Amino acid sequence: MADKQSAIAAVLAEIEAERDWVVGLTRDMVRIPSVNPKFQADPAINREADVQALLAPILRDEGFATEQWDALPGRPNLVAERAGSEERSLILCGHIDVVPVGARPNGRSIPSAATSGTVASMAAARST
Repeated sequence: MADKQSAIAAVLAEIEAERDWVVGLTRDMVRIPSVNPKFQADPAINREADVQALLAPILRDEGFATEQWDALPGRPNLVAERAGSEERSLILCGHIDVVPVGARPNGRSIPSAATSGTVASMAAARST
């Protein structure tokens, strides 16, 4: 348990040390509308590829090899791989597509904004 807690503390310390960069990158990602076309088909907001185009060079700069392919027509996947070892490896799996901005069934809106070091977006954090 101590190893887990120290690993979490190390990650949180690194995030805090790079807070401006983390918030800036998150803000940049949230500003690009990447609505899943099954909810609303509109090239102006179905921009998953644009979010991936933002992330790919950042990942390459951090030493990852990247590749992309379409999972579905116009719906690309970005894969980034960094060599590890048999003893240590890590897999992160995420998604770029989001639900449309608008009203939720409980009447609360789904915001999409990032200001003053905070991020408010259904894409950035989910609540029930």
